[in-house]
Amino acid sequence: MKYSNKLLILITIVSLGLNLIIFTKLNTINDRINSLISENSRLVSSVDSIPNQIDSAFNQIKQMERWVIPAEFELKELKEDKLYFKANWQIKEYDKDSKVYFNYKREGGEIDKIEAVDKGNGYFKADFSINLSSRIEPQWSIGINRSNSSSNSASVSQTSQAAVRKSGLEYYISVENKDKIKSSEFYNFNLDHLVDRVYGFLAANIDITENNIYNVSLRWNNTSDLVTKINTPRLKAFKDGKLVLNEDLSYREESHLKEKIYNIKLDDGKEFDRLVLEVKYDNGKEFTKEIYKK
Repeated sequence: MKYSNKLLILITIVSLGLNLIIFTKLNTINDRINSLISENSRLVSSVDSIPNQIDSAFNQIKQMERWVIPAEFELKELKEDKLYFKANWQIKEYDKDSKVYFNYKREGGEIDKIEAVDKGNGYFKADFSINLSSRIEPQWSIGINRSNSSSNSASVSQTSQAAVRKSGLEYYISVENKDKIKSSEFYNFNLDHLVDRVYGFLAANIDITENNIYNVSLRWNNTSDLVTKINTPRLKAFKDGKLVLNEDLSYREESHLKEKIYNIKLDDGKEFDRLVLEVKYDNGKEFTKEIYKK
């Protein structure tokens, strides 16, 4: 009996020892696997970054080889139907007695040529203007919140839409010295982000209750000191394709100098198929936007 107990104890001790050894080995193997996975991820990341590093190095070499650093543009003034810009650029190599010109065109038009002003140390500038295109429109954001009569819960639909346009500019820099002319490549520059400052940003919001009460608000944000001022907007409502309402929105006090808020409440219980906003600006331009369609 005593012998059996001793044998059982011995077997138990040996079993525990073997389990401990196996557990230790498994932890070691698991750590090794995790290390290999981490190393593999690092290698994959390094390989993936090689194309970006090559592109970056190529762009740096290309930038160093350029004798003209492409221009930066600044919108200076809006007067009547013209936008006035300033272009700044750098020339690395040129004869001091040379004349430098800014040559530009837009929308397939003729090339205009302006003699640049030497700012010193290879930096030049040129002031130029372009006509305000009829395709340039305000930026809009539209939010619709309509109550669901069956569940008494509100379903929200948000859309944000930017005007589809292309206010592009093509230009090149030329250096003339007697009968020698050296010209850069043609550069393209999209002016949309500057032109957006002309009309500001319009955010329309429509709340429609289950009883067909429409609360319409329009918030206009002045994005710069150059922006054209907005006049009182007008709401048009349509039913079965016919105009059934045509009213101005009421003006609320702006929360700050660069914001105006307008609203209107239609509470006679009528249901409309479409709502359209008309917005006029001080420069005489008028824009219409469908803000709701059933």
